[in-house]
Amino acid sequence: MDMDSALLTFQKVLEVNPSYPMAMNYSINILAGQKKYDEAVALVDRSLTYYPDDPFLLFKKSAILSEYEKYEEASMIMYDLMVRYPDNERYLNTFIDQKMDYGRLMMKAEEFDDAREQFKAVVGLRPSNLDAINYLANIEIATKHYDSALNVVEQGLLMYPNNKDLLVKKSAILENMRDFQNAYQITSDLVRRYPYNVKLRQAYIEQLLASGRKYNNEGRSDSAISEFKKVLDIAPKDTNALAYLSNTYIQSEQLDSALAYTNKALGYFPENDFFTLKRAVIYEKRNQFDTAFKAADSVLKRNPLNINYIDYTNYLLSRTFRNQLGFQFLYSTIEDDNLQRSRANIATIQYVRFLKNNKGTVGGRLNYAGRAVGTGIQVELETYYNHNKKYTSYGNVGLANELVFPQLKLAYSIYRNFPKRWEGELGIRYLNFPNFNTTSVSILAGVARSYGDFWANIKGYTITAQGQNYFAAQFTARQYLNDKSDFLSATFGYGNSPDEFSRNQLLPTNLGNPTYNIGVGYQKVFAYRNTLSINGNWFNQKKGTGTFRNQYDIFVQFLRKF
Repeated sequence: MDMDSALLTFQKVLEVNPSYPMAMNYSINILAGQKKYDEAVALVDRSLTYYPDDPFLLFKKSAILSEYEKYEEASMIMYDLMVRYPDNERYLNTFIDQKMDYGRLMMKAEEFDDAREQFKAVVGLRPSNLDAINYLANIEIATKHYDSALNVVEQGLLMYPNNKDLLVKKSAILENMRDFQNAYQITSDLVRRYPYNVKLRQAYIEQLLASGRKYNNEGRSDSAISEFKKVLDIAPKDTNALAYLSNTYIQSEQLDSALAYTNKALGYFPENDFFTLKRAVIYEKRNQFDTAFKAADSVLKRNPLNINYIDYTNYLLSRTFRNQLGFQFLYSTIEDDNLQRSRANIATIQYVRFLKNNKGTVGGRLNYAGRAVGTGIQVELETYYNHNKKYTSYGNVGLANELVFPQLKLAYSIYRNFPKRWEGELGIRYLNFPNFNTTSVSILAGVARSYGDFWANIKGYTITAQGQNYFAAQFTARQYLNDKSDFLSATFGYGNSPDEFSRNQLLPTNLGNPTYNIGVGYQKVFAYRNTLSINGNWFNQKKGTGTFRNQYDIFVQFLRKF
């Protein structure tokens, strides 16, 4: 085993006879064994000058280059031998081994294109090579060429129809292609064959869940529900399936079923915060705010510092209140063409009762207006009533003495919700002013639309009074700041609208005068039960040729639920 001495001895032989084959062969083997690959290859090349195209020497050179990880050169030599000696299985097998080794090396270096070519060559020569099939499929999956990966696996399954690894790989490819139904059909069969394989069982569950989510995204809630129920058939306590079922039933407004699965989950996990909050959401949607609040409050007690839980619990608490008291004050300054100023302030107290099942509100309002000629008092009864998800009615009746306000005020509107967040309004307004011997009747039409956090509304009025027809229009826009409660608003109007609270007491004297108004406002809700708002408006009215009157309004309102 003294290789260095042996090598010197063989070199002496070659000095005597440079073409002596045994001395060459021993020397090549020793150099290759010592990993002196360059010297070994050089000696092979020298031997080939004496024995050109010798298959034994070429095979040895290819083997040395392969050990040197020069697989490309090695396989080129081996390919030539394989072509020259097609019946020699050793050459074919060695070529395949070199290609496999080269492919693995390229995969390790993440050179997937080169690796793909090596394994393709192997599969082309030996379609039954399972390792090459798996490597090739893995490359196509890693590079997201799922169609090619599926084709490779399908070819492999022609020879190994029941191979578990290939079937698992096919299922994973189909899952990546979002063909979840065919994917879980495969894993379902595998679970039956290997009932104690946890990984297969979990893969089957994940594919069913993914299929359900896909159906949900497509708006096919019934199909989604079917998939989630299949999960519960094999894993009754699976929290994902229970959560998805609850959510899907909520989205499809099947609240009884949503509550049933939420309660089922809480039967397994009694103090689970997620499902307890889900129960609160369901009761909220059923307008059972007392029960919803209790559920949310139980979660808050377990997580007293969680800001989101505090906020949601406060919101639900506010929905349990059925009453609201409000105070309003209108500070109005009127400036005529002689720069003479007068005040037209109005103070208001109001009460609102919230109806059960989110059906709307009924309430009353007392308006007080002190003037130099006396005190104006107006009593209003007002309601908003939700008939169903599409239609809502608004009604108002007002009675007053004859000093400031219209003696009789009647108003009605019907609102209709349309797809894509559109809303329409049709209404009628009636005002009677005995002190002016005037009655006005107005027909209005309005349309509103929401765009994310932005809301816009425009209304047009056709007004008949004193035998004349008049027109008014009002545009309102809101930019919501959070949760559709706090907002900034802006208004722009033309004409004299019968809905303008600060001016309708003077409507008969204003109708024929061109009027423009512009205003801004801000509303803030505190703890979901206190509402503070402030609005400013400027009215500019033309009284005659070159004569104008200005009115400046500041309106402050505070509301509190209890």
